[in-house]
Amino acid sequence: SAASLPLLLLIPFVLFSGVSVYCGTLLDYRGKAAIRSINFLITMCANVLLNWWWIPRWGAAGAAAATSVSWLPFAIFNMWQADRVLAGV
Repeated sequence: SAASLPLLLLIPFVLFSGVSVYCGTLLDYRGKAAIRSINFLITMCANVLLNWWWIPRWGAAGAAAATSVSWLPFAIFNMWQADRVLAGV
């Protein structure tokens, strides 16, 4: 059906979101919520820009892909910052 492609494109988002929630919670408890907030702001800006670009071209599939793609850096930044916090840097 038409909904299956957007749902498939959202699978990476679910993974990235789970990682981000776990690492984000660690950052919050360690007093680094500002770092996570900056990462989130960058992610939301990327998501808006990608949606603006991809929705007219690919519709719902473009929106789903934009969400998954924009959340990858968020997950990476949160994992990197959480690793730094745990390592005591």
